[in-house]
Amino acid sequence: MLENKYFIRLSQLILRGLLASFLLLTWILSEALLGQAGLQNSLLSAQAAEERLENIPPSLRPWVPWVLNDLSEEDCASVADKKECLWPKSLSLQISQTGATFQQEVFAGAPVLHVLPGQKAAWPEKVKVDGVITPVMAQGEDAVIQLEPGSHLLSGRFVWPEIPETLRVGKHTALLQLTLEGKEVPLIQRKNGQVWLKALRAETSSAVEADDVSLKVFRQIKDAVPLLIETRLQFQVAGRPREIELKNPLLQDTAPLSVEGDLALALSAAGTLRVQLIAGKHEIRIMARSQGMPVQLLSAERKAPWPQQEVWTFLPAPELRSVEVSGAQGIDASRTEIPQAWSKQSAYLIERDTVFSLATTRRGEEQLAANHINLRREFVLDADASAFTVRDSLSGDLKQNWRLDLLTGQLGAVEVSGKPQVITQSVSGTASGVELRDVELKLTAVSRLKNQSLLPAVGWSQNVDDLRINLSLPPGWDLLAVQGVDDASNTWMNRWDLFSVFFVLLTTLALGRLMGVTAALVAAVALVLGHGEDGAPEYIWLFLIGLSALLALLTNQKLRFVLKLSFYSLSLFLALSMLSFS
Repeated sequence: MLENKYFIRLSQLILRGLLASFLLLTWILSEALLGQAGLQNSLLSAQAAEERLENIPPSLRPWVPWVLNDLSEEDCASVADKKECLWPKSLSLQISQTGATFQQEVFAGAPVLHVLPGQKAAWPEKVKVDGVITPVMAQGEDAVIQLEPGSHLLSGRFVWPEIPETLRVGKHTALLQLTLEGKEVPLIQRKNGQVWLKALRAETSSAVEADDVSLKVFRQIKDAVPLLIETRLQFQVAGRPREIELKNPLLQDTAPLSVEGDLALALSAAGTLRVQLIAGKHEIRIMARSQGMPVQLLSAERKAPWPQQEVWTFLPAPELRSVEVSGAQGIDASRTEIPQAWSKQSAYLIERDTVFSLATTRRGEEQLAANHINLRREFVLDADASAFTVRDSLSGDLKQNWRLDLLTGQLGAVEVSGKPQVITQSVSGTASGVELRDVELKLTAVSRLKNQSLLPAVGWSQNVDDLRINLSLPPGWDLLAVQGVDDASNTWMNRWDLFSVFFVLLTTLALGRLMGVTAALVAAVALVLGHGEDGAPEYIWLFLIGLSALLALLTNQKLRFVLKLSFYSLSLFLALSMLSFS
């Protein structure tokens, strides 16, 4: 009895654990699926992942490590179909002549190695993670530490006899805040994840060019579901390096998808774009999507250096709908500095009070494009010539009619993109076929067809643009001729040319003159039936004609005996050769 009680108690604990893990896994996966839609920007993805962890009920939190043991990257954001589990935030460096200290916030979506700032000549010391001393490991030339999932505050220091020429800060660190001996200085040069430190003091103490920044804004409105808006910010910067904030660079009622450029930048969840400017020409690209299908797009008023005017282009999608654009002044795109890839699109001048209206005049294409299908057919004749086995290969693009039926023959097997398909009857019940789902068509089918005088060229329910047929015949069969095709090769009729016709005629006439009508008829039948067959005797008839002519002219008995022996031997060989083709 005691053993049964322990067994029942243990079973209850196991069932409770399994139930809790199932509920927790369902919670995490549902939250992950809901939270990932539209969040491809690094900071937005990191914040969303952190909020999902905090929203787990307290009673289930002790089970998190056990459930996520085999799902270490489940809570990581997806960027270009690749999981990114590490998101460094702003890095703060306090530099002096004898050393430096650093501080950085990092979010980890899974257990991961994080590369610290520094290098062999400037190795990070006394590194702390959330205030706890953490061992630093060497990975090549990098200093790395192990981070567990969640948000962490990193800190540490460097010791050096003098400021090094460069300091590695990592390629994934977006923003830097530098101070030199207590005085804040801007980022002066950064390349390949390295910051140039040697010139900081000289740069801050010397005279600098007057600060100036010019900004031009171009947007592409791409018709889709939802609308896709690409914003390009082109900067012309002079003077000292500095950081600026651009509030709400996106249009109203849009959500960011991605942001990239050749400057250090960060887009906050509130929609503020922080950019660290350096002298020169630079470009930032922001992809966004509309929330719903708006009929109007507005450009809100923004502070300098945002320009008073923007240039927008519209890329229609005729297969989706027809749109009439109004409310904006059309301009010649060639007279603007619009990106070259957009130069052939309709361009509009947008001012702060402009309302860019999109009116749908028609949904869907006015006339559906035709399907483009290529068909390769192979007919294999049975040995008894009663039926064909037909192998069809169809390829191309489908725009309409998403079903293919075989109209002649009995369909046996169908594969689409290498996967077997279920064969179903058509609505009329007179044919069988398959339903198609992909635009790109890659279909192979095997069917049986009874032998008949007229073979179907296509045989399917849709027309084709290009058709090629290969006919395989069993031994002893030959194809006499084909009608109704553009080109047919290796038929009996196609093997005849002018030389072949004259050869048969002259050979027949010569044998008839020398050996009589019977020999001429036999030669004519043999030459006609054996023409074009591999190994069939053909030019041997010329030797036979030569021997017959010599026998008619020579009177010497010995020579005639030799010629007769050669003639009969050649005739016997010729007869045996023809029998093999009968």
